[in-house]
Amino acid sequence: HLENVSGSVGIAAAVCAISAIAGLADQKSARTGNVLGIAGVTYGLAATAADMSLAGAAPAAFQQVGLLGGLGAAVGTAVASQVGPTELPQTVAAFHSLVGIAAMAGAAGEYLGNAGDLDVGTLSAIYLAVFIGAITFTGSVVAYTKLSGMMSSKALSLPGRDQLNLGMLGVLAVGMAAFLDPSLGSTVGIDSLTPEALQLSSLSFGAVVSSILGFHLVASIGGPDMPVVVTVLNSYSGWALVAGKTG
Repeated sequence: HLENVSGSVGIAAAVCAISAIAGLADQKSARTGNVLGIAGVTYGLAATAADMSLAGAAPAAFQQVGLLGGLGAAVGTAVASQVGPTELPQTVAAFHSLVGIAAMAGAAGEYLGNAGDLDVGTLSAIYLAVFIGAITFTGSVVAYTKLSGMMSSKALSLPGRDQLNLGMLGVLAVGMAAFLDPSLGSTVGIDSLTPEALQLSSLSFGAVVSSILGFHLVASIGGPDMPVVVTVLNSYSGWALVAGKTG
């Protein structure tokens, strides 16, 4: 059955992607890591195509996916062919920013396409995907600019930076509560917005605050530590996509 094939291929994609990260951590196994990464992405695309077929997607949808995939592959090939070994960290950071955007867009699309019919678990996954995706996006952009010399490598040191981070996390927690249960708006005097409008506002505001948080977190780290930051953001991008897929 196609359902079983889709699930099995999806699991294989996840295993290959995780193994690829482990392989790329060591120079001796980096080549194998690249092969596993390519296999993981290929399996992921195959699983996505199977899911689209199961959902009854029209041929035009497959054509659009193929067109966009081909365009992305062409751009990726052109960019990668001009990157030298010493420029790989910033290139990886730049690609991670795109993963963050993809996670945010996927989560937003999931919500907008099914607003009003989503359970708490799915809503939680959507909000977390936007939260992690936004941090990955802006954090990766900062890492890229620092590694490429476009931004000062000196760590940003704002007064009370830890309190700023905690404050933004607190705001995000409140936003998530309002997103999961829009009836909370009436308890704090927000009666002018419908539940759907409050949810959309909470999700949008959460994306903005998360983006600012990602910028501040990475900008507060010095340039010499950016390769480590890129590795951490790599895991963030994976978590963002997993959260979006769970939704």
